[in-house]
Amino acid sequence: MPRKQTHPYDLKTARWIREQLIMQPDEDLRKQFLEQLQDVFQSRYAEILNYIASDYRVMLRDDQLWDDFDADYWVGKIWSCGRAYGKTYCGAPATIEYAMTHPDCRIGLIAPTFGMGRTNMVEGSSGILKLSPKGFKPKYNRSDGTLTWPNGATAKLFSAENGDRIRGENFHFIWADEFCFCKFTGQDDDFWKMAKMALRAGKHPKYIITTSPRPIKVLRELYEESKKPNSKILFKTGTTFDNYTLPDSFIEEIKKDEGTSIYNQEVLGMILEENLGAIFTNENILRIDLDGQGEDPDKYNDRVEKFINSMDSIVVGVDPNVVEDLESDETGVVVCGRKGDKGYIIKDGSRRGKISDIYKEVVRLYHFYRADSIVVETNNGGDFIPTAIFNIDPMVVVEKVFASRGKRSRAEPIGLLYERQKIYHMGIFRDLEAQMTDYNPQVHSKSPDRMDAMVWAFTKLFPAAMRGLFSNESVEQTYRKPKNENELNDLYEELYSQTNDTYSPYNLYLDEDSSGEDGGDYSVYG
Repeated sequence: MPRKQTHPYDLKTARWIREQLIMQPDEDLRKQFLEQLQDVFQSRYAEILNYIASDYRVMLRDDQLWDDFDADYWVGKIWSCGRAYGKTYCGAPATIEYAMTHPDCRIGLIAPTFGMGRTNMVEGSSGILKLSPKGFKPKYNRSDGTLTWPNGATAKLFSAENGDRIRGENFHFIWADEFCFCKFTGQDDDFWKMAKMALRAGKHPKYIITTSPRPIKVLRELYEESKKPNSKILFKTGTTFDNYTLPDSFIEEIKKDEGTSIYNQEVLGMILEENLGAIFTNENILRIDLDGQGEDPDKYNDRVEKFINSMDSIVVGVDPNVVEDLESDETGVVVCGRKGDKGYIIKDGSRRGKISDIYKEVVRLYHFYRADSIVVETNNGGDFIPTAIFNIDPMVVVEKVFASRGKRSRAEPIGLLYERQKIYHMGIFRDLEAQMTDYNPQVHSKSPDRMDAMVWAFTKLFPAAMRGLFSNESVEQTYRKPKNENELNDLYEELYSQTNDTYSPYNLYLDEDSSGEDGGDYSVYG
């Protein structure tokens, strides 16, 4: 029989310590409390002080605490809260506490991808390994994502990208992190369907969900269910401002978007109404997992580098902000790649700041990812941007694009690529994805900068694929320019209107119909 695991003091004492030591602003009263603590624990005082320093029960806010695991009034608890609320610090301690109080239990850990779960839920600064107390550290197998505590409790990590792997499991407890960023297929292999069917061990099986809110169907259904009489779902909302430890600089930065729907969702933690007119939807955002079970976890960076280097083409899309004002809009900077008929978002480097600093970063990303070109929108006074980039590095290839048609006609072809499951995100890009799913061309006259940069990048990477979006033909594998304009639907003519407007030190002095000495074609489509 595994030995019983306990803390050196109970939860009630831990909360008393928090109140008198952590939350007490008066230094003299804190000193008096330490003296009182020494009287209580006597010879174990030094040991207890060392334990307090890393005890999550002392550090947790009241709104981050779990409910009684053996109570029958609840089955699931959801923390749907704003950015930096401390959601992982809700999930990891609850998981550890369940493992400690339920020897030999089996726990399921679910994340959008296996790699994200390993990085955030297990190995992160607020993860299970970091927070597990002294004397109750689990043995951890990085390759298959399993943890084994001293009392026989075990946990296993799963990716929501492959719900079938959960099939047949038998759990006492489940923690699903970043729930709204997971892939919901709605089919028999849907990870959440499989997870709920696997939650069948023990007398009172429980699940918790920690997530930033998104207007997805499953989260809304859980919220509505929690409001019903006698519901066994506890739904907790919270804002970024609930985390009083955040620096003032971070608070000032997020307040710049105050009044927008993205601010309401990402900061205030509101579940917005579903954006029925949106071109991009949460359901169509897929993620590639390069860190699946069975892979060598220590070679993850090598796999990422190998995958990026295998791409047919990489570009850096830029939607410039031409006003040098820290309070103004961001400059959208998104690195995208194409391999075969699939596209990938590799990096979102969008930012505010000095124009010179921004384009130094753009050039750095160009070289770091060995991009073919930087695609820059030159509407609204952005004509100087190619020159600015060229002055930083004359060897960079810059392609100017000008929006001759509306934003909807530019974004819709890319939205259809998402619908056809041709685009994958290499990670979670919160701000970019929030802008994408928030943008409704029927309502918004201005599209957001990150999304625009992404659209320009994929427009460059998928010129021929646009033509096949409404046909039964297979997606073009080449990057050729169409033979004539009759091949194109009138809606997408703008996608090819700038094919000869390429800014590069290699063709500055060439006539429009000239090519380089090696016979190469220096047009946009190569």
